Amino acid sequence: MKKVVLYPQVGIERQSSSYANYYYSVTPEQAQTTGYRTYSASSSNNPLAGFLLEIPVVENWYLNVYAKRKWLGSGVNNSPVLTRTFQDTMFMALAYRFK
Repeated sequence: MKKVVLYPQVGIERQSSSYANYYYSVTPEQAQTTGYRTYSASSSNNPLAGFLLEIPVVENWYLNVYAKRKWLGSGVNNSPVLTRTFQDTMFMALAYRFK
């Protein structure tokens, strides 16, 4: 009988200032249109924790469940376009393992 396997994940994601600005900055033109204040993001280190759960279904079929929480670093978490200082991700897939 196959067992359920848990793969933990802990790490830090580094975002450059150009990457952070692409997603979290607000230019003066955007501020005028949206009503948000202008904002320029700096590079950011974002700690994260998550897991992958591998559940056997039948024969070579597995259900994979992946979940992760990323806490946004000080370079981006003051952006006016954010409503919280973390991001959650969850993904589920049915996978076949070839032998």
